[in-house]
Amino acid sequence: GRRARCAGDDCAAALPPPPLRCTPPRRAAAPGLACMLRRLVLLLPPLLLAAAAAFTMMSRTREERPPHVLRVLAVSDVHDDHASVNQLINHVRRSNFWRSIDVVFCAGDLSTMPVTSSKPSEDDVREFHLRAQRILHALSALNKPIYFVPGNHDAPSLFNATEPHAGLRGVYNVHGRAVALAPDLVLLGWGGSSDALEGGAVVWPGHPYTEPVVADGLSRLLRHARRAYGSASMLLMSHCGPAGVSTTASTTLDNGV
Repeated sequence: GRRARCAGDDCAAALPPPPLRCTPPRRAAAPGLACMLRRLVLLLPPLLLAAAAAFTMMSRTREERPPHVLRVLAVSDVHDDHASVNQLINHVRRSNFWRSIDVVFCAGDLSTMPVTSSKPSEDDVREFHLRAQRILHALSALNKPIYFVPGNHDAPSLFNATEPHAGLRGVYNVHGRAVALAPDLVLLGWGGSSDALEGGAVVWPGHPYTEPVVADGLSRLLRHARRAYGSASMLLMSHCGPAGVSTTASTTLDNGV
């Protein structure tokens, strides 16, 4: 018969397909180091994605707090009670609350210096100054900025301090000072106590200032803050509250009856 002639693609289409070749299955080998590394490489991208997702969720949680919120831990009238301070610190640390604290306010009476009409000795001033420093040092374990004012049972040296700190890093004495806490938020500080009244009569006098001195000092402090910070919001931290509240009105409970 006659040979079939073909050219190009027509010839290739006319040829029979090549026979299928089968390779007999090999016995599965035990996974070696190379195999384990390949598996690890395959698992690494999902692990990285999961870690990135977790970090993103944590970041979003932190960002949920409005930027204008300032969280404060307020402490006052410790009176040398180191056990209670340590208990407070342990409680705050065990909870997640301490992570959200921005600053610590301590409103005075760190120690228990007796209030008398006579001038305290230099030894007493030194002793109670050190006592106050020990309390502030204990509070600094929270690793947060601490702003404090002295109370009427604290050493006079804390009222006359020329430096805005108590010799401790991150601790600031704001008595008679104005400090910017955040944008458009200023902290004013004033320590000591006013006269304590009961039935309109003075039960114990203010210390270390008289009422006119307190009024004049606060007025000058406010004027200074307005000049320095303009229309910023002002937050006053004082050891003694406004007139007529429980910190300036003595009761039978205050006298131990």
